Amino acid sequence: MFFWNVEQFDFQPLLQWESKGHAFTYSTREFETAVLKLAKWLSESDLETGDRIAIYSDNRPEWHIVEFAAHLSGFVLVPVYPTLVAHQMQEILEHAGARIAFCAADQMERVQSLRAELPQLTRLVALDPEAGAENLPAILASVAPVTAEERAAFRRKAMEEGPDSLATIVYTSGTTGAPKGVMLSHRNLVSNALGASSLLPDALAGEPVLSVLPFAHIYEHTTILILAKSRAQLHVTTPDYLLEDLKSVRPRVMNLV
Repeated sequence: MFFWNVEQFDFQPLLQWESKGHAFTYSTREFETAVLKLAKWLSESDLETGDRIAIYSDNRPEWHIVEFAAHLSGFVLVPVYPTLVAHQMQEILEHAGARIAFCAADQMERVQSLRAELPQLTRLVALDPEAGAENLPAILASVAPVTAEERAAFRRKAMEEGPDSLATIVYTSGTTGAPKGVMLSHRNLVSNALGASSLLPDALAGEPVLSVLPFAHIYEHTTILILAKSRAQLHVTTPDYLLEDLKSVRPRVMNLV
């Protein structure tokens, strides 16, 4: 689905997010470059195929950079709700066996407070430069753009991976007990997206859509894949800025519960 989108469409912006008064945008080409650079960095790490990569962050475009880079590199994504307190996060990272965790600033503090209790976690990567020494902007700046041969190798690897291989482990909210890890394959994710996309308007290509539900929840996670297939432009917001962004973005589609 990643290569299908970036090879057919070129949107400016593809993803848009505002934080602390600053707007951050990714065009289709910028998004592809970032995903492939991070996939290259991950592939050159000491991880093995099938290892778990966690993301512990509020909604933001980098969430999807980490997601697709993990998939292209043959790793399993473990989303963690950004509102979970430290001990809840610890239980999930331990149970999943996460080797690397990508964290926003607030969530980074919680992980660092329990780092000694997570021996299997070999690396912590901050999504913001001020949140940690090893951070995503520095990684992307240090990695050379992938060559045509490297891109072709990532594409070939993605096409050869079996659809029933594990893509993500989504943990339940834990309202009825300890969170349970739900193991979802690539087939699970794509079939849900393809099936549900028939319920959306046909003419969403280039249209603005607004996302406010947490990406760590499988409903919004699947919705993002649907919107990618529909070629929509994704604007990411938070509950605090929802009313303001509804006025400025004027979305054609928005998902709520």
